[in-house]
Amino acid sequence: MLRIRIGRRWTRERGTTPHDSVSLELDGVALVDGAEDEPLLPLVEALLGCTAALARGTAMADVSLPESGLVLCLENTEDGCALRIASLARPARLVRRVRLDWSEWCEAVVRMGEQFLSDLEESSVPATSRRAVRERLRALRHPSRLAPPRPVAPLG
Repeated sequence: MLRIRIGRRWTRERGTTPHDSVSLELDGVALVDGAEDEPLLPLVEALLGCTAALARGTAMADVSLPESGLVLCLENTEDGCALRIASLARPARLVRRVRLDWSEWCEAVVRMGEQFLSDLEESSVPATSRRAVRERLRALRHPSRLAPPRPVAPLG
């Protein structure tokens, strides 16, 4: 089972720009380490947008975790999608490479987005930010979403 978890410590703070921890787990194994104080609004919007772009046929998309110096790189593959986690800290390196089931990835992203939106609704975050997350989540859940296409040529 794939889980994307966002910390909830920010819900007790009164700031308008939530920062907290982020974890990505596959069958109980942590894939992302050290993501402790990430800016959550751009991260969630990027995860939702990247997944929607892949669903529309984009070959690759990425999401940055700026505070931890990590990048999540997603690629459409014949059997789902591939996730590469790269560290930009010197020396830059590939931390992990895993194959994911496309529907499991989408479900995990939607669950994460719904939980985050629920927390946003009860926070002091501006309405425009809540609206942006809500719209990206709605676009991702849209039933006419296409399955990821076959890639032209595999990378790496």
